[in-house]
Amino acid sequence: MVDTIDHEDSATAPIIFFCNPARPAVTVPAPNGGRRWEFMLQADEHEKDLLDDAAIVRCIRQALQTLPASSPARQAGESIHILRKTVYTFHATLATTFRADRIFLLGDAAHLMPPFGGQGMNSGLRDAYNLCWKIALLGQQDTSPRLLESYQQERQPHVTQMIYFSASLGAIIMPTQRALALLRDCAFISIQRSKPLRRWLAEMEVKPRPVYRAGFLLSGRSSGQLLPQPMVTSANGQRLPLDQLIEGRFCVFTLYEKQAEISDRFQGALWQRLKLQQICLCPTQEALELAKANLPAHISLIVDESGQLGRLWRHHPNQLLLTRPDCYILAAFHSSQLASIEGQLERYLFPTI
Repeated sequence: MVDTIDHEDSATAPIIFFCNPARPAVTVPAPNGGRRWEFMLQADEHEKDLLDDAAIVRCIRQALQTLPASSPARQAGESIHILRKTVYTFHATLATTFRADRIFLLGDAAHLMPPFGGQGMNSGLRDAYNLCWKIALLGQQDTSPRLLESYQQERQPHVTQMIYFSASLGAIIMPTQRALALLRDCAFISIQRSKPLRRWLAEMEVKPRPVYRAGFLLSGRSSGQLLPQPMVTSANGQRLPLDQLIEGRFCVFTLYEKQAEISDRFQGALWQRLKLQQICLCPTQEALELAKANLPAHISLIVDESGQLGRLWRHHPNQLLLTRPDCYILAAFHSSQLASIEGQLERYLFPTI
């Protein structure tokens, strides 16, 4: 791994994979006009040989020669200034348990994955976002310790998928056998000829989605899915990301057409204890203004012009969505099921009540 300065614009500089079986490599832009280069160390090579500055410059220039002469990366790479060089070993490992009594493992302490999927730090952040609100709720509201058991139930399956995904990408991108490289090239040429497959690959839809199948979940087909993150307009006209409006709270989402029916049904002790926030999704700005005049002030009104939130109600327009502080859907249910949902929540979080 080599860090260099080439003064290329980091905002527009591309990530480039050099899928040459003789010397697989990748280069990614870095801040402040920097660029990182990664070259595979061959089985018959020694670390000290490849860490020699002359060998590094030779590897970089050999890779750049495969780019078009007009490529900004090739032009910027004509002057190479090495800042840092080292040898890394990629790992694909997973802890057998993420918890030992009062000790929890997160991020690299719980799992290590190759960098090809770009999900190492993201996975650690997902771990923290999953666990921290649960610990806070346990300390503030004296909830059942059972809640903490859901951390591994929810995070370990997705991390396992991500490790396999990252390792598989590495095997596809960096084979050292020419026959496998040729097979890969033929597959990608075929994909390029199909617009749906090209979009599927370019938008990384192949990447495992962080959906929970077990853990602190109640009912409904949407349960365990992550809320989308659109920009929404609030009742005071402010434009902000949805999670800034939620602010790490339990929320219940309803459509504008159904809000009046359930406005006063979330005032009980359980919902007060959870500090539930009611959010009403309005279809237009005009509907939001009408709701301001007719609904209680404690209900947060929003408009999502992107339509991402509205799609959650496409097949079930009468449902309510109960979400957790980490923006995962806890339950999707109808108003007639509210008493059942309350009972399930109480038994899970406060079994001694």
